[in-house]
Amino acid sequence: MSEIHEIFDENVIRQYKENQHEITEELLTTLRETNEGKHIALEILELPKDEEQYFLDAYGNRISYMGNRRLKKPYTRISLSEIHKTEITKCKNDIHYFKDNYVKIKTPKGIEFPFLREYQNEFIDSLLPDEHEDNIGLMGRQSGKTISTSIYAAYKYIFSTDIAIGIVANKGRMAREFLSNIKNILIELPMWLQPGTTVWNKGSIENESKMIIMTDVPSSDAFRGFTIGLLIVDECAFIRPSVWGEFSDSIFPSQSGLAWKKNIILSTAKGMNHFYDMVDGARKKTNGMNIYEVDWRDVPRYKPDGTVMSNEEFYNKIVNKYGIIYFNQNYANEFVGSSHTLISAERLKEMRSMIPEEIRDGKLKIYHYPIKDHRYIMSVDAAKDGEDYFAVQVIDITDFDFKQAATARMKIDYLKMPEFLNEWCEFYNKPYLIIENNEGAGQSIADQMYNDYEYENLHFDKDVGRNKKKKFPGFRTTSKSRRQILQTLKLFIENGKLTVNDKSTINEFFQFIMIKKKFQAEDGAHDDMIMSLALIFAPFTNTKNFEDMKLVIKNLYEDEDLTEEEKIDFGDMLTMCEFNDGTDEEYLASTEQKEYLTMEEAMMDIEGF
Repeated sequence: MSEIHEIFDENVIRQYKENQHEITEELLTTLRETNEGKHIALEILELPKDEEQYFLDAYGNRISYMGNRRLKKPYTRISLSEIHKTEITKCKNDIHYFKDNYVKIKTPKGIEFPFLREYQNEFIDSLLPDEHEDNIGLMGRQSGKTISTSIYAAYKYIFSTDIAIGIVANKGRMAREFLSNIKNILIELPMWLQPGTTVWNKGSIENESKMIIMTDVPSSDAFRGFTIGLLIVDECAFIRPSVWGEFSDSIFPSQSGLAWKKNIILSTAKGMNHFYDMVDGARKKTNGMNIYEVDWRDVPRYKPDGTVMSNEEFYNKIVNKYGIIYFNQNYANEFVGSSHTLISAERLKEMRSMIPEEIRDGKLKIYHYPIKDHRYIMSVDAAKDGEDYFAVQVIDITDFDFKQAATARMKIDYLKMPEFLNEWCEFYNKPYLIIENNEGAGQSIADQMYNDYEYENLHFDKDVGRNKKKKFPGFRTTSKSRRQILQTLKLFIENGKLTVNDKSTINEFFQFIMIKKKFQAEDGAHDDMIMSLALIFAPFTNTKNFEDMKLVIKNLYEDEDLTEEEKIDFGDMLTMCEFNDGTDEEYLASTEQKEYLTMEEAMMDIEGF
C-alpha cells in the first residue's frame, strides 16, 4: 500500500465525503501532487450515492439521464459545498486547472488522467485568445491533436452558453469518432461538474445551457439551419478540394455576424492543396490565421518494451517500411513531395508564375507576344462533357529553351471553338496545331480546322483500328502515348528546358499525383492544363536524342532546306513506334526522380520508357 493510501484509508475518505465542508483548497493541492492523490481528491468530492451507486440530487432522488447513471438530466438541483463552488470557478477560469485535475481519458492502462506533452499545452494556449478566430494545427500522426482539441471543445461545452459546435471530417465516421472522444471526457467528469444533458446521440449532444455539438461531412448543406460558432475540421487536407470549396463558401460567411467564433482546422500534410494554401498564408502572415506546428522530433515514440525510441531509430523504421514520401506526409509536415507528384519537389518549389501581358478575347492569357520567325506549337485538350473545360497551350519551341507563351482555359460551345483557334493561330505565326481527338468534341474541332478553315499546319494521326493507312486530324491519346508524353514533359521541366508561366498550370502540378499507379489529378482537382501541355510533346515521342528533336522542329514548319531523308511522317512516327509494353509497376519505377548533365542524356531515356 502506498504512503498516501496509508494516510487516506477508507475511514478517512468516508469522513471527508460526509463532511465536505472540511475539504480545503490546500488539502486538494497536496493530494494532487501524485496521480493516486488526484483520484482520491475526486473521490472525497463525490456527491452521495445510494446502494445501487446512483448519485443523489438535493432531494435524495437518483440522478440519471435516460437511465444512464453517469449523466445528469437537465435542471437537476444538487447540494454543493463551498469547495465545489470554488473548484467550478477555478475550472471555468483556467482550462489547464480543469484539464489537469478533472479530465480523464481512455488509455491502454484504463481510465487515467492524461499526460499532455509541452507542445499540446502550448497548442491549447494558442486557441484561447479571442482574437485567434481562425486556427491551424499542422501536426503529424500520433501527435495528440485530437485529444488536445477534444479537451478544448469539452471545456467550451461545459462553461459556455448558446454556442453551436460543429465537427467535420472527410468521412462521417471520422467526425463521429472525434465527438466520441469529447463524450468520453464529459462522461468521466464528476456529476457536480457536468452540465445537464438534453441530447446524447451518436452524432450530436446538447446540454441545458443550449450548447450543442454536431457532426457532419463537408458540403454546401453542412449544418443546415445552424450557425457554427466553434468549427473543428479534422484532417482538412484529405477533404476533396472541390468539396472544401463548397463547404468553406457556405460555412465561413455565415459566421460573419457572430460576436464570438473560432475555427480549428487540423491536418497532416497532403500535397499542395487548399490546406497548404491556408498554411502558407498563415506562415507568411497574409491570411490572418493563427498556426501551430508540431515538429515530429518532439513527439516521443516507444518500442514494444516501453522504452523511448530515438528520433533516428523512428525515422529509419518508418522510411524503411513505408518510404520517404509516406514519412514526409504523415509525420514531417512536408507539403511539396508529400504526395508522389509527376514533377520533383525541388522543381515545384522553383516554379514561379507570371502576370499575363494581356488576356486576348477575354480568354487567351498572353505571357509572351509572338515574335517574328519564332516557331510555336499550339495544343488543345478538348472538353469531355459540359462540366469540363477546353485547355489551350501555346509554346515557343524556337530553341531548346521552350517557353509557355500563352494559355486558355474556358467553357465554350465546341462549335465556336475553331473560330477562336483559327484567330489565335494566325496571331502566333500559324503554329503546329495538335488537337486531342479522343472525344467527339475534339475530333469535330480538328475536322473543322482542316475542312472549314483549311488549316495546313495541323497534326494528323493514323487510325489505330483496322484501317491503319487512313489519317485523321488530331492526336489520339492511348494509355501508352499518355505515359510517354507525360514522361517527356517531366524531363523537359526537370532539366530546365521548359518554362511554365501560367499560375493555373503550375497549381495543377502540385495536385497531379500518382494514384493507383497512374499520374492523374487528385480527387476533386483538375489536370486539363497539364494534359494540354503534355500534348505539345506528341511529335517528340519517338526521338532518341537532341539532334532528332531539332529535326522534328524543322519538320513541323516544313523547312525548305529539308532533304527527302529528313522529312518525317508524323503519323508513322506516332502510331508505329515501339512503345514500352511494360507493366504499370515498371512505369512507376521509371518515374523515380533523376538528374541529367545534358539534355541529350535526358532524351536518351525516352525511347526505353
